[in-house]
Amino acid sequence: MSQRPDVDLAREIRALKREKPKNTRDQIAAKLHVSVRTISNYSNHKWLSKRGMAYLPDIGQESQEPRSAVEKEAWGLCQSGDHEWMKVALYEVHAFRVTEAIKEQPGHTGSTVGTVYRVTTCSFCGFSIEQRTFNWIAV
Repeated sequence: MSQRPDVDLAREIRALKREKPKNTRDQIAAKLHVSVRTISNYSNHKWLSKRGMAYLPDIGQESQEPRSAVEKEAWGLCQSGDHEWMKVALYEVHAFRVTEAIKEQPGHTGSTVGTVYRVTTCSFCGFSIEQRTFNWIAV
C-alpha cells in the first residue's frame, strides 16, 4: 500500500519554494528537518499522483504566476492535477511550451537507434508529457 503524504508538509514545502525559489532540496530538507528523499518524493509528480495529490513544482524550477485570463484558467486546471488542457493549442505559449528531444541508444551490430519526442511542459508546475514522433536507425 502507498504511503499517505503529509498535507501539512506539502504546504510547508510549497511555502518555502514560493518564499525563495532558488532553495535547493538540501536547504528545504534542512529547514524542515526531514530527509532529502522526502523532499524529492514531494517534488515527484508520479509519487504524488499515486497518492492522490496534485503535483508540486520541482524545487529547482522557478514558479510562474498566471497573468492573463487564459493563464489563470490553465493555472486552475493545473492546480487540480488535470493536465489534459495541455492538448489544447489555445494554452500554448501562455501556459505550456513544446520542445523536441532526441534520444539515442546503441542497436545491434554497431547501429544506433534514435527516437524523436515532442515534449509538452507545463509552465506552472513543470509536469511534462512525451509523445514519440518518429524513430530512425543509423547503420
